[in-house]
Amino acid sequence: MIGPFGQMLNTIEQWQPEVVLVMDPTKDGIRDLRRRVPNATIIGRIYIPDAELAARIWNQGWRAAGTIADDYTLYRKMYDMPEINYWQINNEILQTHPEDLWLLNEFSLELMSLVHKNADDIGGKARAAIGCFGVGQPDLPKTDPMSHWRMFRRSLQDAAEDGHLLLIHAYGAPTMRQPDPRWYLHRFEEQVWQNLPSSITDSLRYMYGEYGIDGGVLGAATAKQGWRKFTNAEGYIDQIIQAELRLREYPSCLGACLFTCGQFGDDWISFDIWPEVAKELAKWSQNNPCQPPLPVGPEQPGLAELAEACRWFSEEITRMVQSGNTKKAEELLVNTLTPRLYQLEERLEKLISEHND
Repeated sequence: MIGPFGQMLNTIEQWQPEVVLVMDPTKDGIRDLRRRVPNATIIGRIYIPDAELAARIWNQGWRAAGTIADDYTLYRKMYDMPEINYWQINNEILQTHPEDLWLLNEFSLELMSLVHKNADDIGGKARAAIGCFGVGQPDLPKTDPMSHWRMFRRSLQDAAEDGHLLLIHAYGAPTMRQPDPRWYLHRFEEQVWQNLPSSITDSLRYMYGEYGIDGGVLGAATAKQGWRKFTNAEGYIDQIIQAELRLREYPSCLGACLFTCGQFGDDWISFDIWPEVAKELAKWSQNNPCQPPLPVGPEQPGLAELAEACRWFSEEITRMVQSGNTKKAEELLVNTLTPRLYQLEERLEKLISEHND
């Protein structure tokens, strides 16, 4: 997810990301971006304050899709920026209660219809990005885990049939895999996807519109604290690559947008991956497309963090073998776990040698 990106274009071109989400895109900016990343999926988000949008949907129901599209010149933007594949209007609203999800469902159905019709009218192929659910939403009640998701099922079905996109968010803290990856980072894949009907999963495409480390999952005391509050650049890069390797197992997932690349104000400085993380990920993407880089330089992760990475990759390999994905397990063993084990061994030997001296 990126803010003003003019100074980032060379890095983005080197990176060639699968997905890019742009806040309040401009015609010239998107044209420049598309020239640099011709194959990327681009999502354009029109920023509307959460309270305003939620209130309009409560008051107007499904009709809010049309009035909002008019007020925020969605159709004009679609005409001016045909390079954008999906348009996002809402973000993390009406997602915690069944009655709110029903309203969001009605709004989303109308939004998809309007975007599709307008795309046809202008000879384009753009579609809507719907859902845009925050981390851990919609809920999975113990008595009936899919009851909240069922309120949104018609939108998921229409999206699957007509090529629209489901957007979701996922975070962890103090690492991406904490405090519980099955609830925060991989909750959709492990607990929701398998319980959706095949009429949806056979063709629905989804994407993470926000992804990374956010202290908010630990409570209010650490809200709005991003990766810079918990780790260093090398440590975060390693976590990002671990998560990417996992997402590659799900072909319906188009990718994940790290929040954030570029500034949205002082509140989000600790989340910003520009420039150090972005530049290193771009180098890795270009030079090592099938394996993550080994930590280098003065900011190497500590022994505990390196050992944790080895443990995690070992568990992933075991899980892949058990599920029959032996080819991916072999790649992970050879390209990722083995180099880290050698590095861990080298670091331990050096530590022992220094201690004996």
